[in-house]
Amino acid sequence: MTSSRVEAARRGTSGGTGHRMAAALGAAALLCTALSACATAAPSSTASTTATAPASATPTATDAPTGTPTRSPAAVPTSTPGDDVPVACPAGALGAALVSRPMDSGMSSFFWDLTLTNTGSQACTVQGYPGVRLVNAVTGALLGPAAAHERYPTVTEDAVELAPGASAYSLLHLHQAGVYTCTLVAVTELEVTPPGTDVPLRVTTPNPIQGCDDPLIGLVNAGPFAPASLVY
Repeated sequence: MTSSRVEAARRGTSGGTGHRMAAALGAAALLCTALSACATAAPSSTASTTATAPASATPTATDAPTGTPTRSPAAVPTSTPGDDVPVACPAGALGAALVSRPMDSGMSSFFWDLTLTNTGSQACTVQGYPGVRLVNAVTGALLGPAAAHERYPTVTEDAVELAPGASAYSLLHLHQAGVYTCTLVAVTELEVTPPGTDVPLRVTTPNPIQGCDDPLIGLVNAGPFAPASLVY
């Protein structure tokens, strides 16, 4: 009796345990199935909205202008008060002459007026001292040094404006060659170079004179040009 009950109890216990384990496994299987379904139904977290990068905004080079740039017209200088001042007389627009001054001559020296006349058609100016040399009448060679400058209290060295046909005057002071110990030669011309030019002019003397054939003896002094003959 007792052993039978024990055996029955063992079978009952064993059966109950088996039923409980089977129920637990079934529940676990249902839970796993439910979890798998949830996992399968979850939406993918990967977004399929790939952003399209904007096209590269690389600026294109601006074509350089192909036309030739035009120059602005040159500015025309406006006149100034000094624009109307006549220019220096060129040698080609001057005529030269020598005029004797017998009333001013002495024993060892004498005077001539050297005149420069504007032979051109435009006004021009003469300023300063002329270059003057004696000329050997036989050989044409120049005699002695160039004329020394001689200043006079009443004559300035300002520019002399010459209208066409007008003249400027330089007083020449000449010395007699006979008072020097030198070889005398005949002179019938002077070589005159107007101031501001390098073009000499040959001018006939009012009368023949004598010069010294010596390069160191100067026989002529010249004054600055003035608008009128100097009263000496």
